[in-house]
Amino acid sequence: MHSRLVKELGFPEGEDVLLKDGIKEFNAIQTQVFNKLYQTDEPIYIGAPAGSGLITCAELAIFRELQNEALDKIVYIA
Repeated sequence: MHSRLVKELGFPEGEDVLLKDGIKEFNAIQTQVFNKLYQTDEPIYIGAPAGSGLITCAELAIFRELQNEALDKIVYIA
């Protein structure tokens, strides 16, 4: 599996956030969950250890919602 690149988001504001943090490509976990988090409304559970990029996974879901015109609010709890 090839890592997905941040520029694949097609969302300049999200790309800027990730690039500012030094992220140019997604790691293996982020690449595996990318489609479900960024392109669907399906619920997802990600069981992965701390330090494996879970915050970036949450950011993917947030970036998707920020592009939604009916956005009301986003709650992120860690």
